[in-house]
Amino acid sequence: MRKKHVITLGALIFFSCLLLSGCITPDNQRTSLTPARDLTGTWTGTPVFTDRGNECAYEGTMELNLQQNQNHLAGSFNLTVTKTTGDPPCVRVGSSFHYLVDGTVSSSQIHLIIADTDYLNGSFTTDLMTLRWQQCTSCESGPAIKLIGMVSLMREQR
Repeated sequence: MRKKHVITLGALIFFSCLLLSGCITPDNQRTSLTPARDLTGTWTGTPVFTDRGNECAYEGTMELNLQQNQNHLAGSFNLTVTKTTGDPPCVRVGSSFHYLVDGTVSSSQIHLIIADTDYLNGSFTTDLMTLRWQQCTSCESGPAIKLIGMVSLMREQR
């Protein structure tokens, strides 16, 4: 019985230390950590994506333009269709989509909101960013497209 109290007390002390250090805050909110680097610039990649109804699949080029101010990010991304499946295709090759993004960066994690509805969440290193599309299930509308799986973006050299 005494051993059980020691383990419980140890767990209580551990979580209290985490709470006081700012790693975890009440209501499961995390504090923002200093960004690992400045993400300002242009990031490019070649994702596969579908329309919102999953009826058509496309390949394209993605250009993510970001401006960072401390932990805040703002910018846009462009998708240009380079290949499409389906006969007839739902969208012509060469079609472009443009969306505004807003978000945060904490340590090496990035969280972007697309057109105030969907999300791009991921991580980055010096010149590589990996993002996953998270579609908003409670939104009335959103971007006409969504990425399939992860997309890797490389930082363009300045």
